Amino acid sequence: MNWNWAGVGRVILVLLTTWIVVNNGAATTDGGYLSMVAAVALLCGAALLVPRLPWPVASLLTTAATAWWGWITVPLFAIALYDLAARRRLRVAVGCAVVALTANLLLSRHDVSLWLRTAYGMVLLLLLAVVIGLWRGNRRRLLGALASEIDLYAPRPHKP
Repeated sequence: MNWNWAGVGRVILVLLTTWIVVNNGAATTDGGYLSMVAAVALLCGAALLVPRLPWPVASLLTTAATAWWGWITVPLFAIALYDLAARRRLRVAVGCAVVALTANLLLSRHDVSLWLRTAYGMVLLLLLAVVIGLWRGNRRRLLGALASEIDLYAPRPHKP
């Protein structure tokens, strides 16, 4: 059996992150595990896992969740920003980060605010996700260009 270990690792990461977000939401809200933040976390996690969804769905869901629930949903938002940056959609990734940070500043409750502890901590985390995604996307593009160049100069077998 030939496993796609990168895909398996991504599924494990998203499931673990979704579980963490649900637990943080249960600890923070009065509703426990049957709360709106848990339902939204499960929806965002499912959107990150389904590869056939159009690309803006997961990023828009996680942006809206982070704008409203703040630091609770940041791990899922970081995965969505990484995905956008790895797909070379830098403007969309930066736009989602700016919208989430600004909307959270204006709309969020004080206990889940992204700006509560440090004014720059969440910005650095989101910036790190975008930078790593950009590096991964550029690496993939450069390896593809190198492979095509190797194919161009590879010796071809001669027919007798």
